[in-house]
Amino acid sequence: MPFCRFVPCSCKAIGPGVEIWNQAPRTGLVLCHRATVGCICGRLKVRGLALLKRMLQRGLTGAALVALAACYVPADPEGTTEDVTGSTLRVGLLTPELDPLEDEVVARLAGALQAEVEVVTGDPHQLFDQLTHGALHILAGQIPSDTPFADHAALSDPLGVVMTYDGEADWVLLLRRGENRFLVTANRAIKGAGR
Repeated sequence: MPFCRFVPCSCKAIGPGVEIWNQAPRTGLVLCHRATVGCICGRLKVRGLALLKRMLQRGLTGAALVALAACYVPADPEGTTEDVTGSTLRVGLLTPELDPLEDEVVARLAGALQAEVEVVTGDPHQLFDQLTHGALHILAGQIPSDTPFADHAALSDPLGVVMTYDGEADWVLLLRRGENRFLVTANRAIKGAGR
């Protein structure tokens, strides 16, 4: 049986669905029947075993934090995964066409999210601006991991190696920063590609 399960929070910022057990006296963590992590209301909510509840009440925060680490589920603060699922995956392209491996990764990601693919071309800076504002979901086009855009975007796992002026660099896709659930889904698509 899994240690915890993630469903919507009952705070007014998210929506209904949680029955609160109690609040741990020293840590302030709210123990719930059902829970979410990263709730907008700022309270960390977890469904745990009675052992976790006792650890928190006795001030064994180190052990409790280790137990909580097992409950982490990546989140999309801007909801990219939900926006793309059953809809359209918008891919910004920095080269004239997708490399066959990138094409396979994009197709696998779209398949996993049951989405259609829309490829957008244009000026790299405009495409990157669209990525940071959520109008695009991925930037592709044999992007090296040492790209100047790397400071402002999330990098996928490497697809391979690409040649640069300085030698070789990991070949990556750029995704919107902070959309960790979407990044995990993209990295799973990369792991299954080319096999």
